[in-house]
Amino acid sequence: MTVAKWIWPLMVMLMEAWSARRDKQIQFLRLQIELLRAHLPGERVILTPDERKRMLKAGADMSHRVEDILGIVTPGTYRRWVRDERDGRTPGRVGRPKRITESLRTIITRLAKENIGWGV
Repeated sequence: MTVAKWIWPLMVMLMEAWSARRDKQIQFLRLQIELLRAHLPGERVILTPDERKRMLKAGADMSHRVEDILGIVTPGTYRRWVRDERDGRTPGRVGRPKRITESLRTIITRLAKENIGWGV
């Protein structure tokens, strides 16, 4: 019984020391994300489906309680990803298609030339 009396406070102190170190590590990781985002063009970070899966897998290890540590997507986006994964939906392509057909390009060009006053 005497051993338990001094081990418990020691364990609590070790846990608190580890907690403080973990908090500092999280702050350091957040700073890195902030610095990387400052170098990116635009406001959005577009992840590939594989990158999204990696984030969801890492978040699942924490029961998806990641709102306070998300750095590159909003909590709402992350929750949507979790719902989509749970419902079996696969992520689609993000953004516009890379190329449009030549016929569509011709129509757009013709409309622009015929309607010069649009957008003024």
